[in-house]
This record gives sequence, C-alpha cells and structure tokens, in this order.
Amino acid sequence: MFRRGVPLANLVTAVLVALIVLAAGSVGWSAYFSTRNTVDGLWRDLAEGLAERTTSETMRYIDAAVPFTRVSTVLLTNGELGLDRPEELLDYLEASLDANPNITWASMGSEAGTYLAVYRWPVEGEIRIHRTHREQVSEGVTRYRDEERGADGVWRVVTEHEGERFYDPRIRPWYVAATEAPAGQGRWVDPYLMTSRRQAGVSYSMAARTVDGQVLGVFSAEFETLPMSDYLGTLKVGRTGRVYIVDSAIGTVVAHPSGDIGDLVDAENQFLTSAQHPDPMLSGAWEALQGLPEAERWEPFAFDEYLAMAEPFSEETGISWLVLTVVPSDDFFGEARAEARNSVIIALGLATIALLLGLLMSRVLTRSVGELQEEMRRLALFELTPRKFGDTPSAIRELNDMGDAADSMKQGLRAFGRYVPRQLVRHLLRSGKEAVLGAERREMTVLFSDIWGFTTIVESTPADEVLAILGEYLDGMNEAIHGADGTVCQYLGDGIMAFWGAPEVLEDHALRACRGGLAMRDHVDRLLEKAKKTGKPGLATRFGINTGEVMVGNIGASERFNYGILGDAVNTASRLEVLNKTYGTRMLLGERTAELVEAEMVIRLVDWVRMKGKRKRMVVYELIGEPDAVDEATRAAIDRYTESLRAYREGRFAEAAEGFREVDAALGGDGPSQVLLRRCEAYVAQPPPEDWDGVFVMTKK
Repeated sequence: MFRRGVPLANLVTAVLVALIVLAAGSVGWSAYFSTRNTVDGLWRDLAEGLAERTTSETMRYIDAAVPFTRVSTVLLTNGELGLDRPEELLDYLEASLDANPNITWASMGSEAGTYLAVYRWPVEGEIRIHRTHREQVSEGVTRYRDEERGADGVWRVVTEHEGERFYDPRIRPWYVAATEAPAGQGRWVDPYLMTSRRQAGVSYSMAARTVDGQVLGVFSAEFETLPMSDYLGTLKVGRTGRVYIVDSAIGTVVAHPSGDIGDLVDAENQFLTSAQHPDPMLSGAWEALQGLPEAERWEPFAFDEYLAMAEPFSEETGISWLVLTVVPSDDFFGEARAEARNSVIIALGLATIALLLGLLMSRVLTRSVGELQEEMRRLALFELTPRKFGDTPSAIRELNDMGDAADSMKQGLRAFGRYVPRQLVRHLLRSGKEAVLGAERREMTVLFSDIWGFTTIVESTPADEVLAILGEYLDGMNEAIHGADGTVCQYLGDGIMAFWGAPEVLEDHALRACRGGLAMRDHVDRLLEKAKKTGKPGLATRFGINTGEVMVGNIGASERFNYGILGDAVNTASRLEVLNKTYGTRMLLGERTAELVEAEMVIRLVDWVRMKGKRKRMVVYELIGEPDAVDEATRAAIDRYTESLRAYREGRFAEAAEGFREVDAALGGDGPSQVLLRRCEAYVAQPPPEDWDGVFVMTKK
C-alpha cells in the first residue's frame, strides 16, 4: 500500500535536507560496507565456488572407479571371469582400461597371491599400454611376465623373470583396505607416489567374495592426479591466487597448479607435504590452518599478506581431501580502496543532486501522473505485471490513492486470471467482443503430460510435502508452456492439457508446442536432479503431442461455459502420452506434428501403431530435441534405428534384431529398440502370418 504523503512544500524541503545529510554521511558508510562486503562476502563466494568446481571436476575425473570395481567383482563372483583363466582376466582389464581413459592402472590380486594388471606406462616420450602377470612360485619368489601392446594390437614380452624379485598383492594397502571393507563396498586408499612419472596417485579397490563371505580377489582402479594439477593451473583467483588439493590429515600435496607434488629424497620418490613445500602461499596457509580452532577451520582466514579458505570434500565421496584457496590480500584490498574513492565521488554527486532536485520536482510530478495513466491503459488490456509507478511512490497524496486503487483492482484480476487463461481474456479485451457460446474448426497442436507413479508418491508422502512439490512442478510447467505461447487448458489431476493455435492463430503452432514440450522436459529433469540431492520424490513425466483439426471455442451451456477444444486429435494426443509407457519413451509425436516440425527438430520414427478401437493405423514419432542439442553419436544411432525398422517392416527380423541391439548399446539403453528387439526375436522363433503388415495393434487404451 502507498503512504499518504505530505504537502508539496514540506516534501521538497525535507528531501533537500535529507539528501545533503546523505551526501555527508555516504563517505564513511560506503567505505565501511564496501570494504567488509568486498573482503568477506566476495572472497567467501569466490572460494566456495572454486572449491565446489574443483571437487566436482575431481570426482568427474575418478568417477569410473566405482562402476569398474563393482562390475568386475560381480563378474568374478558369478564365474563369468575365472581366477584359473588369467589371459581372459587380462583381456577384460585391457578392455576396461581402453573404455576408461582416466584410469592409469586396472588391476586384480587374488588370495593365492596372483597379480594381474593393465596400465599406462611412459616410454620414449609417449604413453603405451603394458600388462603384467605375477604369480607366487614359492615363498619369496615371484614369476613375472611384463608385456607391451604394439600399434598393431599384438602383445610382446618386455620382461620375463622368475626369482627373488618378490611381489605379493595381498600385503598392498589397496588389497588390505578392500578386504577390511564391508561386503559389496569399496575403499579409497590414501594418496601415494606413482613411479611412472613421479605423480601422485589414488586408488579405489573392492573385494569379490563368495556367498559365505570368503575373499576371492580384489579389483583396483588407480589414477594419476596430474590432470587434477593441470585443471588447478587453469583456475583464476584474483590476479595471482592459487588453488591446491591436499590430504586433510597430514597435508600431503595431491595436486598443485604447477604439478610440483613430489621430490627425489635419498634416491626414492617421496611426497612433498604442504608444510615442506617451497610454495610460500601453500606452506603458509597450511601452517595457519593448523593453528585454527576446529570450529573455525572451514571459515575464511588471513595470514601474513594473504587470504585463504579451506573446504573439505563431501563425506559422501569417501575421500579425506580438502581444497585450499589462497590469494594475496592486495588482490582484494585494492578493490576496497577503489570503493573508498568511489564513495567520495558518490558524496559529491549526491550533493549536486540535492541542489538540482528542486528544479526536477515538477518533472517528477508530471512523470508520475503519466506513469499512472499508462498503468490504467495496461490494466484495461489485462496486462497485470507490476507497475513502474509503484517502484517509487509519489509524494502527492491523490496520486498515491489512485495507485492504491489500481493495485487493488490488479490483485482481484490476478486472482481471476488463475482460473481463466490470460491469453483468452486479453484476446477478448482486444477484440472488443462479448464471450458467447460457440466453437470453430481449426488445426491446432495439443499436448498431454502425466506424472509416472503419482498415486504411489501420494500414498507414501505427507500431503503438505506433495502439495509443495507439485506446486513447484506446475509453476515450471506453466512457465514453459506460456514461454512457448501455449495455453493451459486444464489440469487433469497431476496431468496437464495444453494447446497451441488458439485463441490467437499461430502458423507455427506445432513447432511452438514441441519447444514448449522440450522446455517442460528440461524443467522436469532439473527437478529430478534436485530430488536426488534432497531425497524427496521426483516427478518423472511423459508427454504426448499431436496436431489435427479440432473444435475450439466456448463449450458448455449458455449461462456457463469453458474455453476448450474437442476432437479426435485431442484423444490421440492423450493416447500418445500413455503409449510412452509401452515404448519406454518420454515424448511421442503424432504423424501430422512430425510432418510440420521435421525440418526444425530432431525426431525419430518409432513404430506403426493401431490404437485400440481405431481402424486406421498411426505412425508414431519420438521428439529427441533441438538440432544443436543432439550430438552426432545420437544422430547416428537414430539413423541405425531407422534402417533396422525398415528391415523389420520388410520381414528381415534377424537383421533388424542385430540393428536394434546396436542402437540399444550405443544409447546406453533405448526403450523403442528393446521393444522392437523382443518382437523380432519372437518373429524369428515363430514368423508372423502372411498378411502381417508391420502394424502393432494396441490391446489397451
């Protein structure tokens, strides 16, 4: 609400005095708050952001460790890999190393003392693939066979030795840590210095066990941390600041912007600790950090001429490292001094403004009246966005009263607009016509969306939490629809029905509907990602989009009606949404929609379907995305799917099945490929009747 205001003469006098006082006090106020905000606020935000990016990049680099070891232990336990088949195990480790370019060593040690590994090794300035097979011959004696893979893929023996060069994997830290971990869980091992390029290394290992818990062997994935150092070298902190990764317990330097993490001591490669490091920013920050109370260790701190902040890796990672960010204080206090100078300039500027304010007052009053007049015009057109006039209330009482009245009217109209599509109201206001019962035929595009398993979520989640989650979900969906110039027709429980092409005619209604659907899908994906982090239920959603001729207009009785659409195209859009469940897809398109958008969107022909209760077949397409958002690998998989679908239609089921398997593997799991693959396998076993036309007949709506 607006304040009542004061007489004009008193207002001018008060404003002049206030601005002069403001100009006099602004220097001290600006200097104090600018310094505090610059040093504390900006530094904290910068350090936390760099720590988050560094942690994320580090975990992305080593994220192959867990799936590799977990899959490997399952294969060994199930007998698909055998301890008595070392060549097969070496081939598997080689394939794993090739598939995961970040892994330096992929290895396995058994309870019998056998050690198998495939690893990257520097030879004459290049990295080559080596493998080793070490087995215990007798106590203290190990048989070695080291091989190198040539450019032709053939392994050649580099070293073959049997003697006192003893190696037992069972006593190595990675093996011991894995056997001490609970069944089905792995362990990260403290950093160590790899002998290959004197780079820090970290390993993750997991034990394969029998049903009764007996250890069969341990798989390990080892990583050099040189890429982490390279990444730190790209980070910018002020002009000369740096970011480091160190072990939180003893300060071992895991990654350094210059790659300087080890040294040669007594002919042996050893780690440099933070306290010993020749980099004064690192050693000074570590020493200062050790002197802080536990409650202040993760807060910004200062030492000598530097500012620093430590941020530990999340407990969920299982890694006891921290990110240490250090910057010379001049990089930030220099800006603070500039702010102090700016505050003096501001004071002088405000004093000048105070002197000119009296001359400008008349123009301000005129502008306020003009803004209010414009606001009333917008109100007549049902444009209910916040008014500029309300940002700075007028000093004139009558203008404030008029503004309050306009606000009250807007509040009521905004409430009304939540029940009726605003596009429709604006259309009626601009046309000057009264809403009457009746509809017209028009080609439009219709979208249906529905949440998977919403009933189950409602049954297992408190009602207030469901309402909060659903509210955030629907807000984003509405925004996506309106952003593409669509109209929300109605909510169907947890589902949404929207259309494009009315009340305003849109020539590109199909394309806008597809873009709106993609924006809705992106919103759902963001909420699903957020749900994974918060542990709250995620609202996975299916979409059906169809274009066709419908009846659109005011439908109902003469005294009360709704603006909506009717027609077979609407029913088909709803069926397409449900059909996603059959094919494991998220967004299916009708044939007319695909025809209208194929030049602007990446789509794929999924299948020929005859809906239950329908005589005419329907060609079903999947909307993949905008062209610039779809990579070449996905496009190639879609082309392969199309070829396989053609073979399926022509009755070449074995050939089609092979193609669908390739697409499923290329996309990391593909619902349509899996569905068509099952059909092909069934038809290979028992061919379809001679009059088979390749159309899948739905038995359910």
